[in-house]
Amino acid sequence: MVDCCTKRVVEQRTRVLREVKVLEKLRDRAIIKLKHAFLLDSNLVIIMEYASGGELKGYVTKKGHLEETEARNIFMQLLNAIEHCHTLNVIHRDLKLENVLFSNPDCKDIKVSSRHIL
Repeated sequence: MVDCCTKRVVEQRTRVLREVKVLEKLRDRAIIKLKHAFLLDSNLVIIMEYASGGELKGYVTKKGHLEETEARNIFMQLLNAIEHCHTLNVIHRDLKLENVLFSNPDCKDIKVSSRHIL
């Protein structure tokens, strides 16, 4: 018989390892990249790419609105990132403004957070 706590820990570990394997496959310039994953003591440490430009939500809130050309540029980058995921049979489970980041402070290139990709 398997202890329910042990079974839950095994299921969680399996899920986390599966997510790490998925993140390793994603190689698109508009998706936050997995840099490294390793065990430290009994904890899994995941090092992700840093996007210094902040969230799209904060940017839109600060500006009030986006001009059509700027919105189109952001949307096309987002569509390309999602298309890349879908070609690998991967979905993003939480796509929203807070999970679309800018790669740097000039706010031109986006990075989709890969925290909720499966």
